[in-house]
Amino acid sequence: MKSRTGYREAFSFLLRLCRPMGREQKIYWLGCLFESLEMLNTLMIPFVFQQMIQIVSGAGENGAGNMGIVLLLLAAVLLITPLISLGSYLHQKSATHGKNNMRTLLFSHIQRLPVAELQKRDMGETVTLLGSDVDKAYGLLHGIGMPSCCQFLLIFPVTAVILLCYCPPVAVLAVPVSLATVCISAVFNPRVSRLGQEAQKEMGASAGPLIELIQGYPVVRMFAGYARLTERFTEICRSIFRKRVHYRTINGIVDGFLNFF
Repeated sequence: MKSRTGYREAFSFLLRLCRPMGREQKIYWLGCLFESLEMLNTLMIPFVFQQMIQIVSGAGENGAGNMGIVLLLLAAVLLITPLISLGSYLHQKSATHGKNNMRTLLFSHIQRLPVAELQKRDMGETVTLLGSDVDKAYGLLHGIGMPSCCQFLLIFPVTAVILLCYCPPVAVLAVPVSLATVCISAVFNPRVSRLGQEAQKEMGASAGPLIELIQGYPVVRMFAGYARLTERFTEICRSIFRKRVHYRTINGIVDGFLNFF
């Protein structure tokens, strides 16, 4: 149930990220659609190579017919490739537009906050929110792998059926391993993301002592406040280190397993 809720919240978060794009939302999704055409290239190019090898080696029964198919598919690849490039450009451009709008909206929101609310907030956390937090949030939109998702959903079932028909022993090994990698990703990815968010929150806290030192440098120097600020900063850095080690360890284990298989 927690896993389902986590993925539902993640999808809802992605949709909310699209709102600051305004009219650029349509362009963003159009770009994603064009990018997903990469799936067709993935399916056509191996077939084109196979037909070309048969034509050159003389293994094909209908050489002229095969050549016509090859030329037709090559023309389709040449037409699709510019659309894929255009889709990538529109995708990235719209996401960048949304990121800039989000920063402006956050800045306006912070300006309108009551003084009491601002005093409760950590200054470093606020600075990090406008900086790296927005970049990381919109990194999700920059990095949405819609073509990869489409390729997996289409190619995996087809590959599984072909293997079951022509090479059952390989299918018996490959299909469970592929499903296991998907399950492992589904289980560990939310955990890895949560640890990354916790480390990012600590990064915001670490900016607090630094800002305090810069703004109050004469006072800090006059009253010898170096030790207190250094101790605070060191403790926060240790906390960041522990969380990042945990995060990178799980991430490395999962990536190693997926790359091995």
